[in-house]
Amino acid sequence: MGFKLFFIISFDVVFIEGNGSYCHLNTMDGQRYTTAKYLKDFEDYFGEDSKFVRTHKNCMINVLHIKSYTKGEPCMIELVNGNMVEVARRKKQEVLAKLKSS
Repeated sequence: MGFKLFFIISFDVVFIEGNGSYCHLNTMDGQRYTTAKYLKDFEDYFGEDSKFVRTHKNCMINVLHIKSYTKGEPCMIELVNGNMVEVARRKKQEVLAKLKSS
């Protein structure tokens, strides 16, 4: 048997975790898909006008799936699936700008 190829709608992706040369796409239905891509590849693919923003070196989130945002240190985002994601200090302004434009 070979590998299966899955087609995932970008809206269904809650967040993407980078792990070296692999990424894990976490979806609304609780599934986790692994791909042999760098997080930078997804950042380039989605572009600046997308609903995705990088929160730190190992994570990208879909701003449409943010449940809450806590200011302060550390700055944390709670996603609709219950996951908590920390926002790096150097990414905070970029994340806030993306939230305002959504």
